[in-house]
Amino acid sequence: MLKASDIQLVCRSWEKLSPNIPEGIILGQKFYKNLFTLDPSLKTLFKGDLTEQSIHFMHIMDTIVNAIDKVDDLSDVVARLGVRHVGYGVQEADYAVFGKALLMTIEQTLADAFTPELKQAWENTYNTLAELMKKGAEAASSVA
Repeated sequence: MLKASDIQLVCRSWEKLSPNIPEGIILGQKFYKNLFTLDPSLKTLFKGDLTEQSIHFMHIMDTIVNAIDKVDDLSDVVARLGVRHVGYGVQEADYAVFGKALLMTIEQTLADAFTPELKQAWENTYNTLAELMKKGAEAASSVA
């Protein structure tokens, strides 16, 4: 369960992070650059256009952050996201790299505004969502 203070910090920072396209595309592209810098082997998971993928990533992030205060309602949506990622070839270890790339991107974008409290709020939020995705992925793998 996320703390109200984490939700508030994440939502406020997301307002600064999620400008309209084309800036949103740039943030998404920065995320993928960081992801592939941390683990170049993850490039093989992405078959299409990275600009389109960046837009898609930003839309998903926006949907999740805007509903984060209702994390219980998000559980099924995020679990299904985990199921879909199994089909893309995402492994459990990839979640840690993804989280690290996300935090790097947020820190690079917000610079001095990325306080230790904000970092902790994003870590808590990401870890909560990643656990929900992994549960969905585990459920899908046990059925297959």
